[in-house]
Amino acid sequence: PGESVSRWTEMFEIERILDGAKAGSMEQIGQLMVKQVEDREGGAKKQILKSDEDSLIVVFDLPADSRKARRHQLVRLIKGSRDIHRLAFTIKTDQPSRELQKKWLAIFESATLQDVKPNRSGKSGGDGNSK
Repeated sequence: PGESVSRWTEMFEIERILDGAKAGSMEQIGQLMVKQVEDREGGAKKQILKSDEDSLIVVFDLPADSRKARRHQLVRLIKGSRDIHRLAFTIKTDQPSRELQKKWLAIFESATLQDVKPNRSGKSGGDGNSK
Protein backbone atom coordinates (compact mmCIF):
# COMPACT_ATOMS: atom_id res chain seq x y z
CA PRO A 1 0.00 0.00 0.00
CA GLY A 2 1.23 3.47 -0.87
CA GLU A 3 4.07 2.19 -3.04
CA SER A 4 4.55 2.53 -6.79
CA VAL A 5 7.10 1.58 -9.42
CA SER A 6 9.04 4.76 -8.70
CA ARG A 7 8.58 4.70 -4.90
CA TRP A 8 9.07 1.28 -3.34
CA THR A 9 10.75 -0.36 -0.36
CA GLU A 10 10.38 -4.00 -1.43
CA MET A 11 10.18 -5.36 -4.97
CA PHE A 12 9.70 -8.86 -6.41
CA GLU A 13 10.62 -9.53 -10.05
CA ILE A 14 10.17 -12.47 -12.42
CA GLU A 15 11.97 -12.48 -15.75
CA ARG A 16 12.28 -14.98 -18.56
CA ILE A 17 15.48 -14.65 -20.58
CA LEU A 18 14.60 -16.15 -23.95
CA ASP A 19 17.18 -18.62 -25.26
CA GLY A 20 19.36 -17.77 -22.25
CA ALA A 21 20.35 -21.40 -21.75
CA LYS A 22 22.52 -21.08 -24.87
CA ALA A 23 24.91 -18.85 -22.88
CA GLY A 24 26.54 -21.92 -21.35
CA SER A 25 26.59 -23.80 -18.07
CA MET A 26 24.82 -22.48 -14.99
CA GLU A 27 28.22 -21.46 -13.64
CA GLN A 28 28.97 -19.44 -16.82
CA ILE A 29 25.51 -17.86 -16.82
CA GLY A 30 25.90 -16.96 -13.14
CA GLN A 31 29.29 -15.36 -13.81
CA LEU A 32 27.74 -13.26 -16.60
CA MET A 33 24.92 -12.09 -14.32
CA VAL A 34 27.31 -11.24 -11.46
CA LYS A 35 29.57 -9.29 -13.84
CA GLN A 36 26.58 -7.31 -15.16
CA VAL A 37 25.49 -6.43 -11.62
CA GLU A 38 29.03 -5.48 -10.57
CA ASP A 39 29.50 -3.34 -13.71
CA ARG A 40 26.17 -1.55 -13.11
CA GLU A 41 26.49 -1.25 -9.33
CA GLY A 42 30.03 -0.19 -8.44
CA GLY A 43 31.00 -1.63 -5.07
CA ALA A 44 28.39 -4.40 -5.12
CA LYS A 45 29.17 -7.35 -2.87
CA LYS A 46 27.92 -10.84 -3.61
CA GLN A 47 27.61 -14.18 -1.88
CA ILE A 48 26.64 -17.34 -3.76
CA LEU A 49 24.36 -19.33 -1.47
CA LYS A 50 23.60 -22.36 -3.65
CA SER A 51 24.66 -23.56 -7.05
CA ASP A 52 24.07 -26.67 -9.13
CA GLU A 53 23.80 -27.51 -12.83
CA ASP A 54 20.30 -26.00 -13.21
CA SER A 55 20.06 -23.30 -10.54
CA LEU A 56 21.95 -20.54 -8.79
CA ILE A 57 21.00 -18.50 -5.73
CA VAL A 58 23.05 -15.39 -4.98
CA VAL A 59 22.61 -12.46 -2.62
CA PHE A 60 23.84 -8.96 -3.48
CA ASP A 61 24.55 -6.03 -1.20
CA LEU A 62 24.11 -3.03 -3.49
CA PRO A 63 25.62 0.23 -2.22
CA ALA A 64 23.84 3.56 -1.97
CA ASP A 65 24.79 6.39 -4.29
CA SER A 66 23.44 9.87 -5.02
CA ARG A 67 20.46 8.41 -6.91
CA LYS A 68 19.69 5.16 -5.06
CA ALA A 69 19.33 3.89 -1.51
CA ARG A 70 21.30 0.88 -0.29
CA ARG A 71 19.61 -2.32 -1.42
CA HIS A 72 19.87 -6.02 -0.71
CA GLN A 73 18.83 -8.41 -3.46
CA LEU A 74 18.25 -12.15 -3.49
CA VAL A 75 18.35 -13.68 -6.99
CA ARG A 76 17.63 -17.17 -8.22
CA LEU A 77 18.40 -18.22 -11.77
CA ILE A 78 16.74 -21.42 -12.99
CA LYS A 79 17.87 -23.01 -16.25
CA GLY A 80 15.13 -24.46 -18.42
CA SER A 81 15.64 -26.39 -21.64
CA ARG A 82 15.90 -23.13 -23.63
CA ASP A 83 15.37 -20.18 -21.34
CA ILE A 84 16.72 -18.83 -18.07
CA HIS A 85 14.17 -17.79 -15.47
CA ARG A 86 15.17 -15.10 -12.98
CA LEU A 87 13.48 -14.47 -9.64
CA ALA A 88 14.61 -11.48 -7.61
CA PHE A 89 13.56 -9.94 -4.31
CA THR A 90 15.03 -6.52 -3.52
CA ILE A 91 14.63 -4.48 -0.34
CA LYS A 92 15.86 -0.96 0.37
CA THR A 93 17.50 -1.20 3.78
CA ASP A 94 20.89 -1.20 5.42
CA GLN A 95 20.36 -4.77 6.64
CA PRO A 96 17.30 -7.00 6.12
CA SER A 97 16.11 -8.96 9.16
CA ARG A 98 17.20 -12.58 9.52
CA GLU A 99 13.50 -13.56 9.47
CA LEU A 100 12.92 -11.81 6.12
CA GLN A 101 16.06 -13.37 4.65
CA LYS A 102 14.96 -16.88 5.70
CA LYS A 103 11.43 -16.33 4.39
CA TRP A 104 12.54 -15.31 0.89
CA LEU A 105 15.29 -17.93 0.69
CA ALA A 106 12.70 -20.63 1.48
CA ILE A 107 10.36 -19.24 -1.20
CA PHE A 108 13.15 -19.18 -3.79
CA GLU A 109 14.41 -22.66 -2.89
CA SER A 110 10.91 -24.10 -3.34
CA ALA A 111 10.37 -22.52 -6.79
CA THR A 112 10.14 -24.98 -9.70
CA LEU A 113 9.49 -24.82 -13.43
CA GLN A 114 6.41 -26.57 -14.76
CA ASP A 115 5.41 -27.39 -18.32
CA VAL A 116 2.36 -25.53 -19.56
CA LYS A 117 -0.50 -27.91 -20.36
CA PRO A 118 -1.88 -27.79 -23.93
CA ASN A 119 -5.10 -25.88 -24.36
CA ARG A 120 -8.10 -27.22 -26.29
CA SER A 121 -6.56 -26.26 -29.63
CA GLY A 122 -3.58 -28.48 -28.82
CA LYS A 123 -1.17 -25.55 -28.50
CA SER A 124 0.70 -25.26 -25.25
CA GLY A 125 1.69 -21.63 -25.43
CA GLY A 126 4.55 -22.64 -23.14
CA ASP A 127 8.27 -22.65 -23.69
CA GLY A 128 8.95 -26.31 -22.92
CA ASN A 129 11.10 -25.39 -19.97
CA SER A 130 10.29 -28.29 -17.72
CA LYS A 131 12.76 -28.97 -14.94
